[in-house]
Amino acid sequence: MHDLYDLDLNLLSVFDAIYQQRSITRAGRLMGLSQPAMSNALSRLRRHCGDPLFIKSHLGVTPTAAGHRLADHVRLAFESLREGWRQLPGREPATPELRVSCVDCLQPLFLDTALVRLGDDWRVTFYQPQRRAAFDELREGRLDILLDIEQVVPFGYGIERITVPADCYVFAHGAALETPPQSLAEYLKQPQVQVSARRGGLCPVDLQLGLRGLRRNIALRVQSALAARLMLDRHALGVTLPARMARLLGLSSQPLPLEEAVAFPAAIYFAPGLGDGGRVAGLARALAARLVALDAAL
Repeated sequence: MHDLYDLDLNLLSVFDAIYQQRSITRAGRLMGLSQPAMSNALSRLRRHCGDPLFIKSHLGVTPTAAGHRLADHVRLAFESLREGWRQLPGREPATPELRVSCVDCLQPLFLDTALVRLGDDWRVTFYQPQRRAAFDELREGRLDILLDIEQVVPFGYGIERITVPADCYVFAHGAALETPPQSLAEYLKQPQVQVSARRGGLCPVDLQLGLRGLRRNIALRVQSALAARLMLDRHALGVTLPARMARLLGLSSQPLPLEEAVAFPAAIYFAPGLGDGGRVAGLARALAARLVALDAAL
């Protein structure tokens, strides 16, 4: 029979970090420990559990069935401990903070919804994590709500997903471009602004064009859709964006000159916490409803 009095509880922090990162090396960096120290801690926990917990894979490590089961209990225990720590009477109450990741042109919509539902005593922070780290940050409580392209949630992360109404990419432009492209050849030749909140990666349109050996003429890359909007009224540039974003920015738009529309499947992701009283989940659903209403209004 396992007894927690015989277990170094620090080993569970090591286990949780490895489970989240799926890599002993990355987990060590997260905890500030060397790889030998992490491996030694994992070996001790394996002996205590009587199971390898993780097996090597081409991407790092993969949890065993016992590892997945243990992870669920460890996550709930840590969340309960964090909530208990926050409620200690001697602790000064911290200002509650909502951390949201979304494109900048949607931030006013998110902020308006958040302030109505949460009140003025909350602090709202917008930032963009790396896409590969976003789900980890949701699971760890460093990010509360994520609006991003629809993707598979890693198994065991406890993250909920609300699908946003479907959208499609369009070619959009400002007042400076008098004659927008009509053919595929003109579209590919037209200098465009590439808008991406992250430094790397291709949008679905570029992936579709790449399958045909085609490329757009990217003249400028920016991380802010609002910055791109200012450029489009001053320079004869175009931009390829989801239709919803183009409408929000007040841009003229038209369908892409492709045989089939390129979809932009998006979703809102959140990880419900034990101590938030359902506020994050309620806010995520309210934001999804606002996006539906926005489509109807536009």
